[in-house]
Amino acid sequence: MSCQSVITCSVLCRSLSTEEDEEFLVLLEYSPDALELMQERRDRLQRGEPVRAQLERQPQVFRSSPNAQRFELPPEFYNMTSEELKKEQLQRSELVEKNAMLRTKAMREKEEQRERRKYNYTLLRTRLPDGSLLQGTFYAWDRLPVLFAFIRESLVDGWQPFELIAPGGQKLQESEEVALAECNLVPAALLTFAWDAAVQADIAAAGGKSPALLKPSLLETIRTLS
Repeated sequence: MSCQSVITCSVLCRSLSTEEDEEFLVLLEYSPDALELMQERRDRLQRGEPVRAQLERQPQVFRSSPNAQRFELPPEFYNMTSEELKKEQLQRSELVEKNAMLRTKAMREKEEQRERRKYNYTLLRTRLPDGSLLQGTFYAWDRLPVLFAFIRESLVDGWQPFELIAPGGQKLQESEEVALAECNLVPAALLTFAWDAAVQADIAAAGGKSPALLKPSLLETIRTLS
């Protein structure tokens, strides 16, 4: 009997403890070769490493809009259910006075870490010099180099150095292995893009023009942000 027929052969058996039919795989006859092959494949599965699903960045480009900071996030962005979020929001409102009290740095950092763990993903928009917006989806614990790489891949001249400014005015560093959540960029944030001023000055002095921004393939799908 072939290994395939041994593995796929199944019959419906009546359970001794219940009256419901349950499906079982049954080895109808002993086959040393088939059994050895099954054990080998089992060992391969056990040695294998889990494959992590690849997050779809879903790059989108929007025209300049006053709604740049308006985000509509799906439920899967959160580690909590909508009911849990409502309950926490109520608790937060009740603790306004408590939060106004003097707290140690350690207490503040602990609360910030707890806040960050609520989110699985983050939706980031980057405002470009021409006012357009480049949007992408990231894991909350992706690190800054991942964000910079996404933007570089979207630019015509991605080799040129550029800066990213966070909402609070913080300048993000491409070389820092810091998670987006740790930069307070969850569950959504609007960043500001700027070419490196020194490089742009050199290009202008040499009579060059300002580089084109986004790749044509992205501009073909540009939308108006509602």
